[in-house]
Amino acid sequence: MRQNYELGLKADFFDGRLKASAAYFEIHENNRSVSDDDYNNQTPTPTRYACKGTKAVSKGYELQMTGKLAPGWQDIYNSPHGNYEAFSQDAYWLANLMTRYQITKDISATLNVNHSFDKSYCTNIGFYNCAGYGEPRNVMVTTR
Repeated sequence: MRQNYELGLKADFFDGRLKASAAYFEIHENNRSVSDDDYNNQTPTPTRYACKGTKAVSKGYELQMTGKLAPGWQDIYNSPHGNYEAFSQDAYWLANLMTRYQITKDISATLNVNHSFDKSYCTNIGFYNCAGYGEPRNVMVTTR
């Protein structure tokens, strides 16, 4: 079993030119796999490697600042045209869906639909003076 908690704040400064966010998160896990050293370090060495389940808590902080420091610093250089061009896009949503079905005690099936709206959007804008399209909708089925 896994439980995630996150608490955060977001703020805009200088008429939206600077954005900041701060978050604290915790992840509580039961039955997290760790090496069973008592078994694995026996002499002679066992032929198989063993793990056991344990409880684990991960905690962390995330701080982020983004912004436009000066006019022209967020434009992309268009090499064929030989100049900088302003680049923008409308806001967009990325929605990933997941469902899981326990077929038997030992077998489960999971269906993931990533980017379910399948709208075109650009990512990494301005990274090395370029922009790339985000991945289109994709579907993945796994069994365990």
